[in-house]
Amino acid sequence: MPQAENPQANSSQPKRNATKGIARQLVGVAMMLAGLGLVALLRYGSAVGIQRPSDGVAFALIGGGLLCAWFGIRLAVQGLKMRTVDADTAIKQSPKAPILYLRSFALDVSDAQHKMPIWGGLSVPINPWESSISQGLSGAGPM
Repeated sequence: MPQAENPQANSSQPKRNATKGIARQLVGVAMMLAGLGLVALLRYGSAVGIQRPSDGVAFALIGGGLLCAWFGIRLAVQGLKMRTVDADTAIKQSPKAPILYLRSFALDVSDAQHKMPIWGGLSVPINPWESSISQGLSGAGPM
């Protein structure tokens, strides 16, 4: 039975385009830095001789700066998704045979306890076993 070809199976994913992805990432990072810079300028502006605006204007500028930073992060993430190569393209472009890695999802429960500390006391969950396997097998073929 032939499968229906659907190049864009997941409509929530942006269409793949590396050039537009890089542009969106750059614009997103610039927006994020501008928004956070505005917030920092309002907070520490008196140190460089900028007079603090009234409370209402300050709250509006802080809200606008944070909103700009949030949109910038979203745009940068969307740009990263646009640059990501999907599995079909990776298999077609790689001369190596693909690797199918089968694992038990029961490992997710035990691996959820591994966390990598990041700035400010926050941490992100990591899967050291899966990371080491994917790094080790990356030379053999797409995974």
